[in-house]
Amino acid sequence: MERHIRKHVHERKGTPKTSSGWFTTVVILASVALIGVMIYLSPLGPIVQEHVIDPIASFLGNKQKDSDIVSALKAQDEQAKTPAPTPSATPNPIQKAVQTVQQTPYYILQMGTYLDKASADEHALQLRQMGAAGYVYQDGSVYRVFAAAYTDAESLTKVQAQVRADGFEATPYITEQNAVKITLEGSDVAVQDAAKAIEFLSSVPDALCKMSLSYDRTQITDKDVDRTLQALIDQAEGILQAFQTRTQGEMLKPVLSVIQKYSDHISTFLNERDTISENEASGALKRLQIELIIDYIQFFDQK
Repeated sequence: MERHIRKHVHERKGTPKTSSGWFTTVVILASVALIGVMIYLSPLGPIVQEHVIDPIASFLGNKQKDSDIVSALKAQDEQAKTPAPTPSATPNPIQKAVQTVQQTPYYILQMGTYLDKASADEHALQLRQMGAAGYVYQDGSVYRVFAAAYTDAESLTKVQAQVRADGFEATPYITEQNAVKITLEGSDVAVQDAAKAIEFLSSVPDALCKMSLSYDRTQITDKDVDRTLQALIDQAEGILQAFQTRTQGEMLKPVLSVIQKYSDHISTFLNERDTISENEASGALKRLQIELIIDYIQFFDQK
């Protein structure tokens, strides 16, 4: 029992006193600070300031400046490594092109000519009831009654023979092959868009001729017709909107005027679709077809 107590006391004597160590450290720091203040206030203060404190401060300041310089040099080096921005492409130069628009000939089956509109309208109504176009076209002082239209003379001749065999008089009406030169001027994009508008002008009547023929042969349905016609309207509206704010709009005014007529006539046809009977559907499509052909040939007549 005694040995155990002595051993325990011996171990406690070897344990350092933490609070005494902290106290000693504080006393030393305070003493150093007090000595520094006394030296600074004594006659030796200016000498210590000049030869000790100032050199140390200068050294530390220079080290900071060196660090700033190194940072600036690194930034310049990184900037030098960064590729220079590619200069923006120069705007498209003004382009000028002359495009010749050749009128496509159409072969129209004419069922009669009249000097008064009432007689022409009466004959046209009879043709509509038979499934033909029954379209009345005023050509000067003459009213022509059309039944159908084709893109080639062979088709017209074949149908004309059938009609005559049925006891009806029919003669061919062939549109003239005129040509118009249109000067296109503007940026590359504008000239290309103008060329597309002119191409659309000529393509629509041809598309309607093919559609009418396919419909008569029951190769396409009413829904196919409606989808195709709506697509043509969308194309027309896109072209018209593209030139609303362009200077080429005035230059292409005759072309855009016809495209607007295309859109209006097709829209009217689609709006009246529900009122057209099944027997008159083929004739109504032929009538629209001829209506667009007339719009097309009048473009060349006004030039």
